[in-house]
Amino acid sequence: MKKILNLILLLSISFVIGGCEKTIDVAKLPSHNIELYKQDRYCMDYLKFECLPESKDKSWQSIEDKDFLEIDSQTQSRLTHLEQIMKMKYEERIEAMQKYVLNNKDYEFLEAVLIQNFFNKKEAEMEKQYPGFWGDTPRKVRHRWMRLCAAKAKKYGHTDSMDYGGFQQYIELCARIGLYFDSDPKWQYIVDFISLPESRVRGYAGAAVDYIDFTVYNKDNDMTGVRFTDWLLKDALGHLPYPDRKVPRLND
Repeated sequence: MKKILNLILLLSISFVIGGCEKTIDVAKLPSHNIELYKQDRYCMDYLKFECLPESKDKSWQSIEDKDFLEIDSQTQSRLTHLEQIMKMKYEERIEAMQKYVLNNKDYEFLEAVLIQNFFNKKEAEMEKQYPGFWGDTPRKVRHRWMRLCAAKAKKYGHTDSMDYGGFQQYIELCARIGLYFDSDPKWQYIVDFISLPESRVRGYAGAAVDYIDFTVYNKDNDMTGVRFTDWLLKDALGHLPYPDRKVPRLND
């Protein structure tokens, strides 16, 4: 009798929990409602900077980017010299350990140049991956925007000042949903997803990029050319609403 009562109690609890589950209205999600995705955008091209809400916002574009660094021959020469010293120190070569002492300015310079090189490469990569992405956007505005994307990455857990993988994910994410996504209620479910404790380690911002490409732009492959499957989209499918289109199975 006691076992029967316990079973009834468990079933009652499960019904209560099931009745309290929150139903998601996918019609209110921009990944499932193209009209919502279009809101605040200037175009729907895949992908162009000029489509983004911030592309015509002069409030941030007019701010001088003091971190922008022109990699001229003198800068490159100093970088090469410091890199050689770093290599010798890493190899514990006695002459380097005795002769050279790197100070804070040297390390700051190294970090600034390495980060600038990353943005230079990402700038070129965006144009190659998405022809016409930058259009006639001034170069310093491009770099200012990418640095703001990197700041967004830091906000969501990528706190290492040289977390290039994290920066890249957020540049790609912002290229699709804009810099202001986390102040726009319609993207709250994406914010919740990238805010999960395991997000930084598992690369959920990158998973959100794939999810948006698959749901909004009906892409069959990710940006590297790999076919979308339930395995490739597993992180997104584990936390975000199921897409309106069929997700191919890995072994199909």
